[in-house]
This record gives sequence, C-alpha cells and structure tokens, in this order.
Amino acid sequence: MTALVLGIDSGLDGAFAWHYGGRILGQLATRQFLDPERRLDFGTIREWVQLMGAKLPDAPRAAFIEEPFAPPGRERGVMGSWRRFGQLESLLWTLGYEVVGVQAKTWQRELLDLARFEVRTERPCKPRLAEGWTLKATIAAGAFAWSLRNGGRVFIYNRQEGQKRADAIEGLSVTRDDCTVSVKTVVSHDTKAASIAYVREHFPDLNLVPPRARNPHDGLADAVCIAVWGSRQIKETSP
Repeated sequence: MTALVLGIDSGLDGAFAWHYGGRILGQLATRQFLDPERRLDFGTIREWVQLMGAKLPDAPRAAFIEEPFAPPGRERGVMGSWRRFGQLESLLWTLGYEVVGVQAKTWQRELLDLARFEVRTERPCKPRLAEGWTLKATIAAGAFAWSLRNGGRVFIYNRQEGQKRADAIEGLSVTRDDCTVSVKTVVSHDTKAASIAYVREHFPDLNLVPPRARNPHDGLADAVCIAVWGSRQIKETSP
C-alpha cells in the first residue's frame, strides 16, 4: 500500500511537505507555526498533521525529519534544534507516523543533481616561510622563543606556550616579505538552489513563494525533496 510521507526541514525557517503517490498533497512553512517569541506551536502543528492525515485515513504514514547539524566544536549551538527535533519526533509518533531522521547530505547526495550547482572558490592558506628560511622552537634567556634563521641570519622572537608554527609565521610581521601565501581551491555545492531546481522540474505547478514573499522558500523546497526521498526509501524496502 502506498504510504503518506511527511518530509520536514526541521529548522525554524524550514517547512513541512506531504507526498503521496507521486504528488505533493500539501506544504507549509514552519514560520506559520511560530508564536511571537519564535517558538513552535505544537498544538497547531498537531492540528495540521491530523488534518492532512484525515485525507488518507487508511494509508500507512511515515515522517522523515532532517537532523540538525553543527560543525565540530559548535555542537552546543544546535541544542535547541535537537530539542525541537525530539519534540517533533514524539508528536508524530503519537499521531501514528513512523519517524526517521535523515542527514541533509544524505538526501541531497542521493536525490539532487549537485554537479549542476558546483561552486568553486579560492581561499588563501596561512603564510609559510619562503625557501631558505627555517623556524624552530627554542629557549632564549630561560623563556619560550622562536628561532628564525636564513643562512647566517638569526632572529629570536618570544613564543607563547603551545603556539603553533603556522600561527607564529603569521604573527612575524617583520618577515612578511619573506613569507609566501598559497591558495587552495574549495569545491562546494549550492544545495538550496539545487533543491529549488528539483522541485521546479518535477512539480512545476507547486508554489514555493510564501505569502508576502518574492523569492522561492528553500525550506519548502527542502521539505518537498525530503518527502520524495523518503517515499523512495519506503519503496526500496517494501517486499
């Protein structure tokens, strides 16, 4: 039996989208569920989820929620996001949904044509010593220091305990003319543009521009894509 699949971009500027039988039955931006203090109104969310589920009362239900992500070292910054994730998960379980968490990079990699939206940028690396120069940690007058050498020339600089060599080079302003800066090319992808393009190509009649807005809402596009991706996972695991 075809499942009713709910895709959720779990950010405060995210969205909800319901997918069934190759069609999007409904979509809502999360901003519609925020109270004046920008907290989720779970009572209103419950009403909408029940309303959408009533359209297909006998269909099995599944919800795929994008998991919060934070770069290493910034995990504390997403504690509120994980709290919302858990609250949504609990709510949907009580409404009969099988709930699955999914990482953004997983559904994006498997669903979107990211190659079309490749972004290449050049970023300067940290300065490095020019050829012929050496920088070594040493002790001078009983204190931590750096020994900078070039042939017969030797310069001694104070060194903070634990200071890394690259940071030391960057801080030696007197040697700027003797440093070089390399450039590395960083490849990334405009995933928001890719998800909007996917929705426009596969659901051309779907409106991604919320009321009083001018531009497509990438949260709505992401929610639709998550719902489509979730439907594919269910089909692949069905007997």
